[in-house]
Amino acid sequence: MVTFVIQDLIFDVAILGVATAGLLLYLRLVIHEALLAEGAEHEIGPDAPCPECHRIVPTMAFCPACGAARAAASKQGRPRLVGGA
Repeated sequence: MVTFVIQDLIFDVAILGVATAGLLLYLRLVIHEALLAEGAEHEIGPDAPCPECHRIVPTMAFCPACGAARAAASKQGRPRLVGGA
């Protein structure tokens, strides 16, 4: 009787593990598709200096060089560059 109960519990845990893994994989795919759809809406703009690292990078939501949010920087603190240099 005890061996039957233990084998039954192991089988139940294995089934729950497989179901959990399947649901997590499905959730990952749904989130991935949603992020791809939302990412298609964002455009890459012309090159401009990053207000944090001062590198010339494409205008995006985040600086690809340092990772700082471009919208978070104050516009008053940004230095004006004459002649693009």
